[in-house]
This record gives sequence, structure tokens and C-alpha cells, in this order.
Amino acid sequence: MSSKLYTHLAAALLLLAATGARATILTIQVGGSSNSFTPSSATIVLGDTVRWQWAAGTHTTTSLGIPGGATAWNQPMTSSSTTYTYKPSQLGAYNYQCNPHAPGMAGTFTVTAPTPVKMGDLTSKIDAQGRAALAWTTYSEEQNRHFEIQRSADGFAFAQAGQLPSQAPGGNSTQKHDYRFTDPSPIVERAFYRLRQVDLDGKGSYSNVVFLALKGENDLQLHLHPNPVKDKLNIHIAGRIGKNAVIELVDINGKTIQTKVPDPDNTVMTVFDMSKMQPGQYLVQYKDDNQDITKKVTKE
Repeated sequence: MSSKLYTHLAAALLLLAATGARATILTIQVGGSSNSFTPSSATIVLGDTVRWQWAAGTHTTTSLGIPGGATAWNQPMTSSSTTYTYKPSQLGAYNYQCNPHAPGMAGTFTVTAPTPVKMGDLTSKIDAQGRAALAWTTYSEEQNRHFEIQRSADGFAFAQAGQLPSQAPGGNSTQKHDYRFTDPSPIVERAFYRLRQVDLDGKGSYSNVVFLALKGENDLQLHLHPNPVKDKLNIHIAGRIGKNAVIELVDINGKTIQTKVPDPDNTVMTVFDMSKMQPGQYLVQYKDDNQDITKKVTKE
């Protein structure tokens, strides 16, 4: 296998089927175009596996400082020994190096405790009545009480729109469970949704955020938030995304600073990072094959 292909594999989290849950493998490329581990740092959860994959050169993966009770390792990584797999047994930071190229060639990964509920991403669509239809799947649940469904008009201030109890008996399960929720309040223009998963002890965690906007034939609107902006500018598009659409951030002299391609399905908002830009007036321009829309934004 070529080093180019290994580059595409670097840092990939490969989902594997497990008993009612999902385990992951963190793949770390060893060598290649430079003497390095790629990625050189990562975070995984207890139960996951680390795999070093040789690409080129003569190297080792050798443990340095590791948590107490963890097993040390010292594995050659060469053309005759191309992979090494390690499953951490303790929480904490694991530091390692390549002995021939230390200290420049080193890496670390941190093992954290698994979350009580393992679940897939929250997904969404607008039903025939203009309401948000949400769906998500859990692969294991531990001490799970319920899910709060939260809604926002701007992606920042969320309020509870509903609640679903855990399908797991007593909040514990190693089986897959599918959840569905339809917001009884129709979307007026646009809406953001997220989940707050709540444990039996009251602690919780949040899902990814999804964005929905009503789509019309020729009524596309561009909404900028926040405006004025200090760091990240969110671009909300209400309407149907046209062919060959782009969104540009332009300064007052007409120079294009950033260009983004909006999500064709209009479910993922476009974000411009303006944190390092000078204060002043800028333009956000949406262009497709049929229309051109320009909005002003102020950088504080």
C-alpha cells in the first residue's frame, strides 16, 4: 500500500460494530514524507484501540510516560513490521516516541472515560406540515433518564421544545434504540435544534446542532448572526440553494477575503471566522446561477 493512501488513512476513526455499542480505532501514520506521527496528538475513550501504521522509513513506537497500571510497549515500525495495535487499559495521557528520531518524532494520545450514552448524530427534515422531524439512534445507554429536545431561532439561545424518556429499561441498555420527535410548532422561517441527554443523577451532555430553513422557489434570504460580530459569523440561508452557489466575504475595497460553498441541502450553516480581521465594515455576497445577494456586516 502506498504512503499516499496511508496519508488519507491518518487520523481516521473507523467505526466497528461491537456488542450493542460502537468501538473505534485511531489510526496513526508512522513516517512518510517526514519523520513524524500523524496525528501527533488525539483523544479517545476507554475501550477504543490505537493502531500505528508504517508508511516509510525505519522507526519505532515506544512508550514513555503512561498511566499507572498501563502496559508499556516498544515496537519496531519497518517495511517488515508495518502495523502495531494497542488497547489502553487505563485513563490518562500516553506519551510515546520513535527512538531513532527522538525527541523530534513523538506523539501522545489521551484516554477519557466513555460517555454514559453512545449515540449517533441528530438528523432533521421538514415534514409536509412545515414541522421539524428529528431522529437519532443510541447504541448503548447507561443511567439515561430522558432527552430534552431544544429549539432556537438564532443558534445561540435554546429553549425546550419537548422531551422523550429513555427507551432503555431503567435507563440501561446495550441494544440499539431509535428515537423520533416532531416539533408540534411549525417552523416560521428557520430553526436550530439540539438534544440534551440527561442522566438519572441530573448530569447531561449535548448533541450536535442541526439547522432547518423553509425553502421556496425564488424567496432566498440571507441572514447574518451575530451582526455586529466579534469572531464567528453564521450565515443562515432561507430558501433553495441554487446551482454553483458560493458565499464570499469581501472587504470595502472589493477584495475577496474568504470563499465558502454552502451546503446544497441547506442543513449545515456556513460560518466565517472573523476573529483575526480588523474592525470595520465588510460585505457577505451570495451568488449562484440565478441571483446575487449582498449583506453588510460589522466587525467589532
